[in-house]
Amino acid sequence: MSDKICIKINNKKFNKENEKTKEAINKALNKLCETILQFEENGQPFERIFNNESIKYDVFENNFYTYKFRYSDNTQLRLLYHFVRDKDKIIIELHQYAVKRRNNKNYIEAFEKYAKNYKK
Repeated sequence: MSDKICIKINNKKFNKENEKTKEAINKALNKLCETILQFEENGQPFERIFNNESIKYDVFENNFYTYKFRYSDNTQLRLLYHFVRDKDKIIIELHQYAVKRRNNKNYIEAFEKYAKNYKK
């Protein structure tokens, strides 16, 4: 991973997660960072990315976004991440995640509530 981007995991249950889910989350975070760096290197800063559901599937308050990712075994992940730009470095903080099952969208409410109440 580039020294221009940093990943932080701010979720206590992540370490207790099964290995398959952890691997899927790590791959998703790496893919997200790769994509953001491609945009940045092509002159389009993250803050100016619009209508790109692969990076910003849902947009919440306080610079929180949902990233959707499908792992190789068809596991569908939804990651709630916080975007921070600190000088020349980008920090992606994972705060919540959900393994999506069928048409279950309960994660949206939980993500929205978390983002709204972040640091309050």
